[in-house]
Amino acid sequence: MLLRHREGKRPNHAGSPRRSTCVLLLLMACLGAGCSRPEVKTAPGSSEVPASTGAVTIDARVSGGTRFVAYANDVWAKPTILPLTLNQWHEYRFEVPANVTSFRFDPSELSGVSAEIRNIRFELPGQTPRALPLEDLPKWLKYNCEVVYDPAMKTATVKSTGRDMYTMSTVNINYMRRE
Repeated sequence: MLLRHREGKRPNHAGSPRRSTCVLLLLMACLGAGCSRPEVKTAPGSSEVPASTGAVTIDARVSGGTRFVAYANDVWAKPTILPLTLNQWHEYRFEVPANVTSFRFDPSELSGVSAEIRNIRFELPGQTPRALPLEDLPKWLKYNCEVVYDPAMKTATVKSTGRDMYTMSTVNINYMRRE
């Protein structure tokens, strides 16, 4: 690309003091905002969890609908959406931030659906994978659903009573960290 000098002015080259100052300020702003680490994704079908993220796996049998949705840390704009495998046990694996503090899941978008859950497992970097006690699930915040724990079967059942139901932790679920 050919640059022309107009009226004797030199173009602003990348090495100029003005440009270097702008780049430095941009870099400092980026580091201050916590974006110094690039986002790491796993390859499709990979079971490895990148060091900058964790995973929540829900082993469930869902009777209807098309999608299983999860949200982490009150970030409602960026859900993870997985297709449902109907009427059979299936592990739904959701990528979450390494420091997950809240978790919401919507096992179906339809009313009248039942989702049996036999395990919710958290895999966080630097920690042993741990299961959420399913007897805690009925204590979570609920919208358009009922949640019942069956101690004999050791399962929790989420029954939707309206469209777009969900259940969500109401306190910091990162209680599984042992110090």
